[in-house]
Amino acid sequence: MIRLWSSRQVPQKMLGAVIALGNFDGLHLGHQAVVAEAARMARATSRPLIVATFSPHPVHYFQTDAEPFELTNLAQRAELFAGAGADGMLIFEFGAALANTSALSFIKDLLAQKFRASGVVTGNGFRFGKQICGDAPFLIKHCADFGFSVSFVEDISQAGEKISSTKIREALRAGRCLAAEKMLSRPFSVVGPVTFDCDHQNPILQIDGYVAPRPGRYLATCRLASGCMAPAVVDVLKGSAGAALRLQLLVGDVAFDHRPVEIAFVSDECGDSRLIAEVAGNSPLAAPALTTAASRAVSQLSHAASYRLRTTF
Repeated sequence: MIRLWSSRQVPQKMLGAVIALGNFDGLHLGHQAVVAEAARMARATSRPLIVATFSPHPVHYFQTDAEPFELTNLAQRAELFAGAGADGMLIFEFGAALANTSALSFIKDLLAQKFRASGVVTGNGFRFGKQICGDAPFLIKHCADFGFSVSFVEDISQAGEKISSTKIREALRAGRCLAAEKMLSRPFSVVGPVTFDCDHQNPILQIDGYVAPRPGRYLATCRLASGCMAPAVVDVLKGSAGAALRLQLLVGDVAFDHRPVEIAFVSDECGDSRLIAEVAGNSPLAAPALTTAASRAVSQLSHAASYRLRTTF
């Protein structure tokens, strides 16, 4: 998969693509439905598939003091888009020029003329153009004028509620990482380099830009840049410098280097830490009489532990 930037020339082989249009910051189940429909359309017409996103997020442009809220960074999105079958990741560079582009110019100048889109697929929540006056009905109204088709994907719901990035952020801020996981279809994860506290004992990962789960203690998996994985206990801390994670790996010594690691949350906030003690005191490969919550956490961690047995850090 290749990266495409809205300000740069488009490679010839990517012209005429089907474009999944949205921000797709979390690629949750609703986003996945949009991308799946775009992939189906691309296969049916033998066209490349492009999945779009915006960087920085438009909210950061209009609200420079907004609380961090990202669900993924660009590298994570690229990995997710590629896994969904995208041939290209289109990054709309959001600044003054794009903020002042009318919805009609966005369709004409970018989608039709620059990318020569053969089809566009979007969802109910996507808005675009100056003063966010463009939406799916607007696209449908004008697409025929510019020679491409538009497909509109309905919202996806769980337990009677629409899945959205906002709902996922609310769940994470309440410490309900498992609810967020259901909407994302994968554990919420953050990526960043590891530093150490002043005593050089506790590994620390700053989570600048990401939405931060509620302060507290969680079970997680840690994936190193080498691909090795290990189960971990994570303390979410908040201070004047923002949110950070304090890591405790449930394995022997692991040498962190300058490369980023990925921390995936696999439990809700654990309150009084009895769950943590219960899991840490049992082998992730064999869980005897544990609570239901601990059993689930051990099951989540077992993949990382079994992988560790086959891998040398």
